[in-house]
Amino acid sequence: MTDADDTAMAVLVTSLASRPQSPHPLDTFHNGSHYDCYLGEDTGSITANAHALQALISYLHHFPEEQHIYGPRADKLSDWLISQQQPEGPWPDKWHASPYYATERCVTALVRRGYSRAATAVDTAATWTLDTQRPDGSWGVWNGTAEETAYAVKILLSAGRGTAQRPRDTHALDRAKAYLDAVRVPGHRHPALWHDKTLYAPEAMITAEVLAARELLRTRPH
Repeated sequence: MTDADDTAMAVLVTSLASRPQSPHPLDTFHNGSHYDCYLGEDTGSITANAHALQALISYLHHFPEEQHIYGPRADKLSDWLISQQQPEGPWPDKWHASPYYATERCVTALVRRGYSRAATAVDTAATWTLDTQRPDGSWGVWNGTAEETAYAVKILLSAGRGTAQRPRDTHALDRAKAYLDAVRVPGHRHPALWHDKTLYAPEAMITAEVLAARELLRTRPH
């Protein structure tokens, strides 16, 4: 079955590879305010829509002359994502047990859009992330995991946290780096947090997220 999430990611990847393709295929799933993940869906997917927003933003980077077409849609989609945020700061998602996944996707998309109305939402999400760090430097909905810690790191860095002007944020990222460095052991298995008929763990994707977070921590300015 074709779906908006895969379609959005295909559009995004072509743009990131400097071979941009039109986001027109996403129109099939647009319902007026956001995108249905698949035709006939009852409840919208937060992460599918965050990916769609990233796809629109990346496409407009290559074709700013189409701002009049896709800009208003991107802003309306940003408004929808903001409306789905929980008061404490995180975003939920039906495809993942942990709110850190969806929150990272939303913060990344909203920051890249540069949407002024998203500033409060992003700051609230970053504060919630700081407040929920575990004593060992990890993050996790049940227990601390490398996967969720990677998402938390990206939330803080995307939100512009961790600079010299924010000692608490910098300390949180330093602790996260120490945690991620400590879990680099042969045979490490990531816990199952993804929703299907049962919980599962896409090992390659999770490993890519963790590697990306480690690299961001290594190269972040101090």
